[in-house]
Parts: sequence; C-alpha cells; structure tokens
Amino acid sequence: MNPNAENLDEKINVEQHNTQCYAGIARTAIKMGDMQRGYQIANELKDNTLVIEIAGVCEQLKFWQEAAKLYQKGGLVEKAASIYIQIGMFSAANPLMDKITSPSILVMVAKAKEAEKNYREAEKAYEKANDFENIIRLNLEHLDNPERAKTIFREKSRLPQCALMIANYCETKGAKKEAIEFLVLGGKRDNAFVIAQSHQEMDEYAKIILQIDEKNTDEHLKIAQYYEGKSQWGKAARHYDRCEQYNKALKLYIQDGDRMIPDMIDMVAKVKLEALTHELVDYLMGETDNIPKEPQWTFKLYRAIGNVSQAVKIAVNIAQQEQELGNYKYSHEIMLDTFKDIKASNLRIPFELNNRFMLLHSYQLAKRMVKMNNHMGAARLLNRVCKNISQFPQNMTAIMTTSIGECTQAGLKQQAYQWACVLIRPENMDQIPPKFKTRIESIARRPVKQEDE
Repeated sequence: MNPNAENLDEKINVEQHNTQCYAGIARTAIKMGDMQRGYQIANELKDNTLVIEIAGVCEQLKFWQEAAKLYQKGGLVEKAASIYIQIGMFSAANPLMDKITSPSILVMVAKAKEAEKNYREAEKAYEKANDFENIIRLNLEHLDNPERAKTIFREKSRLPQCALMIANYCETKGAKKEAIEFLVLGGKRDNAFVIAQSHQEMDEYAKIILQIDEKNTDEHLKIAQYYEGKSQWGKAARHYDRCEQYNKALKLYIQDGDRMIPDMIDMVAKVKLEALTHELVDYLMGETDNIPKEPQWTFKLYRAIGNVSQAVKIAVNIAQQEQELGNYKYSHEIMLDTFKDIKASNLRIPFELNNRFMLLHSYQLAKRMVKMNNHMGAARLLNRVCKNISQFPQNMTAIMTTSIGECTQAGLKQQAYQWACVLIRPENMDQIPPKFKTRIESIARRPVKQEDE
C-alpha cells in the first residue's frame, strides 16, 4: 500500500473528526446560552449539513436572527427568508427574493409589504406566488386600478369570489352595467337581474346569459317576460325562441315588424315545424296584414328550410323581375346561390334556371373582358346575350352598341353587321348614343357576305 495514500486518508479522517467536534461544541455552547461563541464556531464551518443542524438548534431556542443567517449560509435560502420575514427583517430578506419560489413564503413577503403600505412591491410578490385573488383585491382596495383587476380575472383567475369583489367595487362606483356582468359570473344571478331590472340594463344581463349559459330556459324565460312587459317585442321573441316557446316567439317577431324577418327565418329553419313555416309564409305573402313582403324573403325562407324546388321557382321569378329592372348583378347573385343549392342537393338543374344563369353570367364576364381588351372573348359572349336581348330590356341599346364595337375590333364583321341592322330599326334609332350613330349606320349600309370564323 502506498504510504502517501494512507497519510492522506488519515488526514481527511482527522479533519472530519475535528469538524464534528467543532459542531458539537457550537451546539453545546448555544444550548448553554453562549450564543456568541456557538454562532462564531458555526459560521466558520464548511459543512452545510452541520451548519443547518446548528441553525435548527438556534431556531428551537428562538434565536431567530442567528438561525436565519445560518440557514442562509447552509443554502436553505427560503427557510432563511421566511424567518427574516417573521421577525420583520425585510432588508435582510430582500436580497433573497429572486431565489424564492415557494408560494407560501412569497405570500408572507407580500403581506408584509402590504402591511408597510408598499402595495406595488406586494403586488409583485403576490404575482410571483400566482396568488391572483390577492392581486385583484389589492388593485381594487388600494391601487384603485379596476381595469388591471378585471384583466387578471378574465385571463388568470375566474373564481366566483374574485368576480364578486369586482362586482362590489363596480356597485360602489355606480357602474351598474359592469356590476351585472361580475355578479352573474360570481353566481349571484338574482342580484344581477334585480339591478338590470331596476336600472334598465336588461340588454347587458341578456348578453351575458347568452354568452355563458345560452341553453338555460329559465333564465331566458325571465328575460323574455321582462321585455314583453316593456313592449319590446323583438327582444322578447329572441328569448322566447331560446326557451323553446316558438309559437309565441314568432307571433312577437311578427308584431315587431319586417325588420325581424331574418330572425323569423332563422328560427323557423332551425325548428322545422310545419305549422310555423305555414304561419311565416302567410305573413310573407301578406295574408296576415295585407302587406306582401319582398319576394326575396320567401325565397330565403324556402332555401333555409331546404325546400329547393320551391326556392328555385321563387328565385327564377325574382331574378327575372330584377333583370327586367336592369339589376343584373343582384339577379346574377340570386341565380348563382340557387344554382349552388341545387348542385349541393344533387338535383337536376331546371332548363329555365340554367339558361337565365348562363346569359347573366355571360353578360358579367363580357364586361370584364371589355375592360381587359379581350375583344374576341367579349364579342362571343355579347353575341350570345344579343340573341336573347329581350331579357335585357333596360340596357338593350347599350349592350348591342358595345357588341358591335367588340365584334368590329375582333374581326367578326358579319355579327357586327347583323346587330347594326337591328339597332337602326325605327324603334331603336333614337336610343343610339349620338357619338356612335354615324358609325353604326355606316356598318349597317355595307352587307357582309363572308361568314365569320
């Protein structure tokens, strides 16, 4: 065996033995009341375990300051900080704050800061401890920062007691509308309803109930009865709808007038009750009040309830009326929506719908091609439209004039000649724009025998 190794082991053993002895002396001195000597010896030890043991002895004997210092030396930072806080040595605890993670100790720090009226520092400590309830309380009671409290509540802690704290604050400040929201969230719905009722804030109460408890029929019935008592028929109807009293809802919708028609259609389409559908159709056709409503509402109703064939008939009639009035874009939109519905239902596209849609779509595309200087494309599409020009009575002259111009530039001379001859007829001559009249007459005087490509 190497003698040097034996000497090293022996030396280590001696040092450990001496350290244990010094620790024993320190503990004994402290227990005998000689704190100064015991603390001095402990403070010179390098073994953290022994230092912590001696700190424990100090703590048992209520030598708090020495215990805290020795815990800190031994690496138990949070233990040291808690003792510093308990004995009011906040200046000694402050340097340790960044190393503290225990929520209970952080809350102790926060409460101590709050007691000193250092509310900003207290808030930081509460936040580090994730004690959101106390952050909300602090912002309401001391920092007068309700917006911060509301943000913390909405993002971090939606506890009922937090909601009620905010509600109480809002009430004391006269903010009844906000108080309603937080009373509901805090489970005090009856209180919220009373405030809403007495301060004309039922819209706010209704909005919150719709957001958090849409299917609560009892709540919606209370709200509906309130609005009905105030003769606010449309609002009452919406909540009778929510509590599944559909017949009453529809009658109140009708009582409120045409502006509620979209809501009527949504409800009837949702519940799909035949009696409700017939009642709404009667209203839309004018049998209820002798005032027929716009045809598009009947069309939208049949679309919503899935009666595609009836919707198609109405859509074609509406589109035809709009087209005759020159509202080509709207007519096109109706046709396109109907076309999509039929395709989605895997039904056959009726010939009249297909033909009208093709002509309207051709007209819309032709306008784009004219802007793009695609003369051939515009000419071909406008030729199709001109063959059915009776469906475009409001813009007949303008469409044919444009068609003649596009055909001329595309080299389709026979088509240009054909439409020029139609346009110079006596019944159309006066409608030709003066700047184009001479040119169109010139084209009409020169017959073209060669067929267009």
